[in-house]
Amino acid sequence: MNILIRLRNLKNSLQTKIRIAIWSLEYPGRVEFGDCVSSRDVMRLRLGPEGSLAVGDGTFFNNGCSLNCMKRIEIGRNCLFGENVTVYDHNHRFSGFSRLAEQGYKSASIKIGDNCWLGTNVVVLKGVTIGDGCVVGANVVVARDIPPDSIVTQSRDLNIAPIIRAN
Repeated sequence: MNILIRLRNLKNSLQTKIRIAIWSLEYPGRVEFGDCVSSRDVMRLRLGPEGSLAVGDGTFFNNGCSLNCMKRIEIGRNCLFGENVTVYDHNHRFSGFSRLAEQGYKSASIKIGDNCWLGTNVVVLKGVTIGDGCVVGANVVVARDIPPDSIVTQSRDLNIAPIIRAN
């Protein structure tokens, strides 16, 4: 397995709060954490063979966060992640009704700027850039870019559309 994890300045354990034992790494990839990155409880990292993850200084992950990386996820400095925040830089390809697991993935890098706060149950999807200083409210699905210094909430309307099958 070709996993490279780089943790800076671990010599002073009082200033660096990294709990490596609770982090689950699946698949090979490259991971880099800045100073004082911390998590409250269990956090999951999944990296594909070409996956690359960088987390800036002072970023905090609350319980149950999940970072799923096939290409590149970059998280800035001093960010706060609420419980169960999930970040995916890929999704499954979907064409027709053949076996989904065999259709592969589409990937696009994600960038989350400095000083961002992502609330509980936020989902960030592939290809998104979240600018510096953003607040993303609980349960928001981020599927497009957010300019710097924005507050994002999401309507609670439920839209349902049928899947149209080709003959």
